[in-house]
Parts: sequence; structure tokens; C-alpha cells
Amino acid sequence: RHEVIGKTDHDLFPKEEADRFTRTDREVLESGTGSDIPEEPLQIRGKGLRVMHTKRIPVCGADGRSQYLLSIWEDITERKRAELRLNAQHAVTRILSESDTLETAVPRILQAIGESLGWDVGVFWRLDKHARVLRCLEAWHAPSVRASEFLSLTKQIVFESGVGLPGRVWAGGQPAWIRDVPKDANFPRASVAAQVGLHGAAAFPVKLGAEVYGVIEFFSHDVQPPDPELLQILVSIGSQLGQFTERKVAEEALRQSKDHLRQVQ
Repeated sequence: RHEVIGKTDHDLFPKEEADRFTRTDREVLESGTGSDIPEEPLQIRGKGLRVMHTKRIPVCGADGRSQYLLSIWEDITERKRAELRLNAQHAVTRILSESDTLETAVPRILQAIGESLGWDVGVFWRLDKHARVLRCLEAWHAPSVRASEFLSLTKQIVFESGVGLPGRVWAGGQPAWIRDVPKDANFPRASVAAQVGLHGAAAFPVKLGAEVYGVIEFFSHDVQPPDPELLQILVSIGSQLGQFTERKVAEEALRQSKDHLRQVQ
């Protein structure tokens, strides 16, 4: 409380945010009409960017004119985050229901996960069983992201088991999280990632039974502390993609079997 009393918005927040808050406060006081903003981003000292539900209520004096402003702030960051993560899972389910193969679904899945969960770049690696390497099948990036050098290298490079982020996920069959990829000792694309400003990363396997079929990785411009809950959601999505692929493989095998029987008869 003592850090707030007697201070202005410009004492407490970055200038851009303080200007926005001051402008909104003035509009409420002058109009005499309160405001209710369901979602408003706010930089909180020591907590980073948070999402707030804010209400501003003008308080009138004896003359009926607005003299004071009551502001109520509710931190809804965790609730909003849970909604977005649930939306990502629902989006993946919907896309798979509309797709014939995982390969045709992948571009939309990368976009849906990236946009819902706030990632900047997403890549799908598929295992080349004959060459025993992972190859980039599809890549996505947010429209505002400039990562052409990184994506160009990603589409050219291949990974053996244990090498790089995709390779370590393939080797262990488990998800992986990197707080800051330019500082990771086992990330061959580190220098290019640093050039385009990519830092945090997460990757998870897509399995057919016990075998890794592919790996999906996502990158962020921000350094990302490990988020076990988010990683578990990504693992669940990976399992969902694997089950979808298994089902499609079984359906194709059944179709071929029926065709063969018809030819024999």
C-alpha cells in the first residue's frame, strides 16, 4: 500500500501504459460513465505481463459532478491462460476431424497451437525411417515474426537421434523444454536463432505406439522458464495426433485388404 498511495500512473507503470490509463481515467471522469474492460494487458513489477479485468467507476460529489475515480483490478491471467490452452486442444480436435491425414492437418495445427498458446514459430519434423533422420515437413510463423533465416536453415537441415532439440526428443521419446536456445549446448541452429531473436522453445513427440513418428517444436521471442503444465498439454496433443495417425493407418490397411479380397474373388 505504501508503494502506491500518493503516486500517479506514471510513477507506477511504463510510459505507454501510464498514458493509456491516464487517458481512460480522464474519459471516465469527464463523461461520468463507468467503464468495464474484460481484458486489459498490464506489466506488473516482478510478475511480467498480466491480463486484468478492470472497472472504473466515477464517484460524484454533492454537486453531481465526478470528483473521484474508483478503479477495481482483477488478475485473470491464469483463467485466461487456461481458456487459451483448452481452446488449443479443441482446435486440434476440430482440425483432425476435418482432415484425411496428419500431413494435411499439420499446417493448421501448428497455426492453431501457435496462436492459442502465444508461440512465434512452429515446426513439424517427420522421421525418415530409411535415412534414420528427422526432416522438416512443415513450418509456421506468426505474421509479425521475421525469422526467414531460421526457417530456411530449418527446412534444409536434418537431425540424427540425440542431436538438437528434435533429435533429443526422438532419442528419449519424451518432451523437452529449452529456456534460451542460443545458450543451449545441443542446439545446432543457435547462432541463427540468436540473429532472429528466438529464445524459449518446447518440443514433444508424435508417436505411433511406442515409436516416434515425428516431433513438433515451438519457439518464442521471449526467454521461457519451464512450464510443466503447458508441456503436459503439448504431450497430450502429441498423443492425440499419434492416435489419429494410427487410426488412419489402420483404416488404409483395412481398405487395401478389402481391395485385395475383391481382386481375388
